[in-house]
Amino acid sequence: MATSKKTAGKIDVRYDAEQTSNAAKAIANMLADKGIDKRLTKEVTSSTWKWEDGTPKYFKVLGVPIKQLKRQGSTMEPPTTVPVRNLDTGEHCSLLVNTMLLNQFASFNGEEIIGRCFISCRYAVEGKVYKGFDTISVPDPEETTE
Repeated sequence: MATSKKTAGKIDVRYDAEQTSNAAKAIANMLADKGIDKRLTKEVTSSTWKWEDGTPKYFKVLGVPIKQLKRQGSTMEPPTTVPVRNLDTGEHCSLLVNTMLLNQFASFNGEEIIGRCFISCRYAVEGKVYKGFDTISVPDPEETTE
């Protein structure tokens, strides 16, 4: 279910965790195919939060990992994304994840990762093509302890 609020003539739509960025992207593509203004499609889609080596990310997981659709004619494996909220900016976005990070999520004692907050940092693994991740679970800053 989506909620919306109107601010300064602009409607801000926030989706619940169950609604994935794939649905928003499908809507944006449909609008673009019909010639609707690209500024509107940008409002509908979520941005992809890309990694930089050595730069930590502070985020809350909002949904399950999503394997993206394979593009026609592509030989590369499609990426996996996880819907998250950047806890530094509050922005809802899709975080690109690899098998290493997915395995770290799975290692949290089999507990559900949705709704949990993490700090994660990507680093280069010497002599390897893939990247490694250091990830720790942290308390949710929105939950108050009394």
